[in-house]
Formats: sequence, C-alpha cells, structure tokens
Amino acid sequence: MDLFVTDNGAPVPVEYVKRKRQKNIRIRIKADRVVVSAPNWCSRGQMETFLKSQRAWVDKSIGRMQQKRCATDEKNRFSEGELLLRGVWIPMYPDHSGRIRSVKETGAALFYPGHLKPGTSDINAALMQFYRKAALAEIPARLDDIAAQHGFTYQRVFIRSQKTKWGTCSTKGNLSFNWRLVKCPPEIWDYLFIHELCHMVHFNHSPAFWREVGRHFPDWKQAERWLKDNSSLLFLEP
Repeated sequence: MDLFVTDNGAPVPVEYVKRKRQKNIRIRIKADRVVVSAPNWCSRGQMETFLKSQRAWVDKSIGRMQQKRCATDEKNRFSEGELLLRGVWIPMYPDHSGRIRSVKETGAALFYPGHLKPGTSDINAALMQFYRKAALAEIPARLDDIAAQHGFTYQRVFIRSQKTKWGTCSTKGNLSFNWRLVKCPPEIWDYLFIHELCHMVHFNHSPAFWREVGRHFPDWKQAERWLKDNSSLLFLEP
C-alpha cells in the first residue's frame, strides 16, 4: 500500500478508489488512512499528482485529525472501567454471584456478568445491547414529554444506528434518533428533539428554521458546540 509521509515523518496509508458516478478527484482524511477517489476515466498518475498538489492541506488535515484523536483519548474513561451514560461516566463492576445475565444499572453503577472479561468482544456486545435497550426505553418517553411541552405532534419514532447523523425527520412526520444519544446529557437530548420537531414546521435549515429552534431552545448554539466537541467520543464503540 502507498504511504503519505507527513512533515513530521509519520507514514499514513493512502487508498486510491475509482467511482463510476464521481466527476472530480477528491481527498478525504480518515482516522487510519488518506482516501483519494476519482472518476473511472482518471489515471492513477493523475490521482497521485493531485495528491502531491494538495500536500500542504493533507498534512495539516492529518495533524488536526491526530490532535482530535488525542483529545478524544483523554476524555475516554472506558479503559478505566467506566461507561458513558446520560452524560456521566458510570463505574462498571463484575457480578460473580451468577444472578445477572446481562448488564444492569443499579443506583450509580453498572454490573455485568462476571464471566465477561473487560476488553473482549463479548463484553463489548453486552454493553452495546445495554445501550440500545436504554435508548429504546428512554428516548421515546422523553420525546413525548418534550413534544407535549412545546406543542408538537409527530407520527412515529424510530431508534436507529446512523453512522453520522443524530436524528432525522421525514415528510410524513416520522422521527428517527441515533441510539448513541443515550450517551449524551439530557439537555442534549432535548435540543435534538426540538431540532427534529422544528423540521415539521420548516423542512430545511433556513434562518426561519433556526429562529423556530431558538424559540423553543434558546441555548441551541451551545448544544451544537457540545455535539461538535464530543462527537468523536460519542461514536466510539461500545
């Protein structure tokens, strides 16, 4: 595999991809590689030349990505035996009594079956299942409360696993929310609920839409900033 060597000497893998419907050469910086994509008619040499022409931007973008990863690692307390839930890091303990078969929340702590070992795929799967169950139980109930408080109605709500989005609103009045929302503080839930509910008034992101959001949630800019600052941490698995 080709490598892009940054100015500080760090080698980063480069992936070259051709796509039938793409019209121009593009460069994307991923967590583990640089992706150069181009139309089918484009030659490998043209792609390599374009990458070289964008060297300064690529090097700077990789540096920003690495800084963001370091900042995320500093916030992440999962390796210390804690799980992020409702904006709070909650300690996890093994239960060796044999009484529990899945992850359980008790008071201000989580307990998991003692045979599950930290760092294994088995405990990660159990924690993912816990997150999803918590999201299914809590998100629709709180959404109902917020919608009623602010005079909104909607058709149905779905809990999904979007890779990048926090929520969506369909023209039929159906709402979808990412299960990872359960990791966020409750006020962030409320902001995202208001955001999607307001799309039933303005199905766009026009100034009128943001005025509507601000009418129901005045601190929406702070909520957006919190999501931007913490999105990398929130999308980590489990």
